[in-house]
Amino acid sequence: MHSKRKGNIGQFGVGLALSKLGYSVFTEEGDISRIDVIAEKAGKLLRFQCKAITPVNDCLRLPLKKTGPNYRFRYDTTMFDYFAIYDLKDGRVYAVPVTILKTLKNNFSLRKVAAKNNQKTHIHMAADYALETILRKVCP
Repeated sequence: MHSKRKGNIGQFGVGLALSKLGYSVFTEEGDISRIDVIAEKAGKLLRFQCKAITPVNDCLRLPLKKTGPNYRFRYDTTMFDYFAIYDLKDGRVYAVPVTILKTLKNNFSLRKVAAKNNQKTHIHMAADYALETILRKVCP
């Protein structure tokens, strides 16, 4: 599947999930801004960078930098509020605060199931980042 098509699916999936949670959703026309979706609820605006990711070995790997044919840059904490991850396999949506960029540089991984070796440290469970769980803390 073409990467632009995957991106469109992810952006629409995030918008649908936000709408179901009672947010008004606004999207960008084109593909220039670092913000893909703006959501509003009770006067509170949230900015999202959407990523459509296919899990590999029950893990969603979020790239924290972007590269293309003639460009390369790292996201920073001023660009948006959350990475919104759309799981292309099951349609679930996760929200990762952009503040992770303060400690990580390249990738952030969400595990959908526990590690087989029962490792607990440095493991980020996807369920802890479910969109509704994260946004309930921001706008009840």
